[in-house]
Amino acid sequence: MPQLDFTIYGQPVPYKRTTQNAKWTDEQYHRYQAYKDAIVIAFLKQCQGDWGCDKPLTTVRGQKTRVDLKIYFADYKHGDPDNCFKAIADALFVCDKYVSGSFDFWYDAENPRVEVSIS
Repeated sequence: MPQLDFTIYGQPVPYKRTTQNAKWTDEQYHRYQAYKDAIVIAFLKQCQGDWGCDKPLTTVRGQKTRVDLKIYFADYKHGDPDNCFKAIADALFVCDKYVSGSFDFWYDAENPRVEVSIS
């Protein structure tokens, strides 16, 4: 896979685990789902290609795909950075079983975002 780089603008939203019943009423879950949609939209706009589905990437059994994140939170009130990694992997990959990588974080009140590099 060639290296793919793109940026997701806005305050990062961490992975949100929920029950089947709560997914209909939990505001945080709906916010998380909207963020996953924003991740895919950012990827499709910034990475050229015919990806062909709502989760544009897949992994190959036994071959790791590396995802590296630079996370910029707006302030000190934010979710765990590792859960932001999980949200991005869930949004982009049909199967994220073979996804590895890293993340680091900083603060940028004027331009919160996640810079993603996939290789």
